[in-house]
Amino acid sequence: MAAGSLVVSLLFFFVFIISWSYGRLRKSLMPWVMVVMFGTGILYLQGVYSFFSYDAFDLTRFWQSYLLLILYSLGAYCFVILVCQVSAEQADGAIRFVFWALILSAVSGLVRFSPFFPETAFKSVLFYGEPSHFALNFLPLLLYMVVRNRGRMKIALLIGIVPLLLMLENLTLMAGFLLIFCMTIQPRRLLQLLPLLLVVFLALQLTDLEYYAERLDFSSSTGNLSSLVYMSGLERAYLNLVETGGVGVGFQQFGIVGSMGDLQESIAALVGQESNLFDGGSVAPKIIGEFGILGILVMSLYFGYFLRNAKWLLRESNNHGPPADPRDVFFYSCFTMYVIDLLVRGTGYFSSSGFMFVAALYWLFFKPMASMQGEAVTASSSAKSEGIDTVLDEC
Repeated sequence: MAAGSLVVSLLFFFVFIISWSYGRLRKSLMPWVMVVMFGTGILYLQGVYSFFSYDAFDLTRFWQSYLLLILYSLGAYCFVILVCQVSAEQADGAIRFVFWALILSAVSGLVRFSPFFPETAFKSVLFYGEPSHFALNFLPLLLYMVVRNRGRMKIALLIGIVPLLLMLENLTLMAGFLLIFCMTIQPRRLLQLLPLLLVVFLALQLTDLEYYAERLDFSSSTGNLSSLVYMSGLERAYLNLVETGGVGVGFQQFGIVGSMGDLQESIAALVGQESNLFDGGSVAPKIIGEFGILGILVMSLYFGYFLRNAKWLLRESNNHGPPADPRDVFFYSCFTMYVIDLLVRGTGYFSSSGFMFVAALYWLFFKPMASMQGEAVTASSSAKSEGIDTVLDEC
């Protein structure tokens, strides 16, 4: 997915430059430059250490990914600045349009129609080669819609989406839906969702439950490729962490440097080749394997903010007052649902869900800084005004 991420990143950058040159934007790139210098500096130093420590280090892959990361983060920053220029109503309308477009994509997946992936049409979801890729993009939008809707519309959305998710038969989708349910519905409102149980029961009659049972079998003797890939990622993350003394193998070296583990041999015996060697099935094993203890600390920080944001989304979902800015809800949703990439199913750093996660980081952390600067300017103006009034009174 790196090529698509590069195109999208450059697109947002060019739109930013055009808008800036016409005087539509007043934001500079300096905050992005400061963040990139700090973040990529750490990656560079660790990469140098890994290069001299391991003969298998892939220098070409490192540099290509390093440059792509800079452009990737630049595109995400420009996207956030552009979002700041649109109104809340425009943002809400755009998000809802994409949500319903993805619903139509899911329906096309049910009827096995995809002109983009004809050779894998039996499992593709229109624009996506498999349901898991669709899920990573769809779940943040679903969370947004559930939070933004009120009363019966929220209940109708939850009930109506269940048959669609079950018939797509994807564990990533179901895990994300259950997480969204827990983050948006208060226990006292469960009685209102009794019709959901009937819908789930009827949908289960049309669902192959063996699919879910196979993917939830995490024994070493399982013959399910998805389960083996997931466990292999965890195994290799542990081996890399131990073998490197907690330092990690370096940026984008997961699956290249370090031991492959017994489960990867089982995968090769099952399908005749290595599978998901570089992404580890989900993003968390990749982060741990590549950055060691530092990766664990960064993920711990993420989970702390995850809990805080999940509480905010729960309050907003059950809020009876004026709704929050839809852009806040959207970026909080993108940040929160990245936990699915981390722990359930992920395709690596340069995915579309990863792009939205980086954009959410910029929105969540730069917005308070902008607010503080705005308050400082207001306070300074007030102080000057009070000073002038004092002088006038004395006169």
